[in-house]
Amino acid sequence: IVNQGLQGDWDYKLKAVYFIVILDFLYDKDPNTESFLIREVSLKDQICSEFYNKLHFIYIQMPLFTKTESELVTRLDKWLYFLKNLPSLDKIPAMFDERIFDKAFHTAEIAAMSEPEREIYQQNLDNYRTYLTTLETAKLTGEARGEVKRQLEITRNLKSLNVNNDVIMKTTGSSLEEIENIDVNDLYEK
Repeated sequence: IVNQGLQGDWDYKLKAVYFIVILDFLYDKDPNTESFLIREVSLKDQICSEFYNKLHFIYIQMPLFTKTESELVTRLDKWLYFLKNLPSLDKIPAMFDERIFDKAFHTAEIAAMSEPEREIYQQNLDNYRTYLTTLETAKLTGEARGEVKRQLEITRNLKSLNVNNDVIMKTTGSSLEEIENIDVNDLYEK
C-alpha cells in the first residue's frame, strides 16, 4: 500500500492489495468451526462492517487440499496441487504443460539451489545475457553500416547521372557536403 503513494498531486485512489498465506498446517482447529481450504478475511470494525475494501487476506490451509492428480479440474486445483506436491515432484507432470507452470518450476529449481550454486547460476545468466546483447549490438551495427553503404552507393550513382543535388539530398538523405565529397569515378569504393 505504501508503495502506491505518489509524490506531488495524488488522488489517493489505491489498488487492492492481496496478502496470500499458504499454510502447511490447519489454522481452524476449533471443532465447532467449519474448516475451509481457502479462507478470505477482510478487516472489520467494532460493528462488523467492512473497514477497508482494498486490503484482502487469503489463507490457504494446504492439509485440507486432498485432490489427486487425476481429480484436478480447474487452474486453482493445479496451482494448489503444484504448491502442495512441489517438494516431492522429480519431473514435471504432463498436466502442467503450460508456460506459467514452466516458469514456476524454473523458479522453484533456482530457489532450491544452495547459495554458491545460485551465485554461479546468476553469473552464468549474466554472461549469457551479455553475450546476447553483444550479438544484437553487432547485428544492429552491421545493419547500420550496410544502410550507410547503400545510401552512399545510391548517392554516388545519382551523382554520376548528373542528378540535381537537391533531388539527391531528398532521395538519399545525404547532406550537400557528403554529395560534394563523393568521387563519382570511384564507383566501387568500400
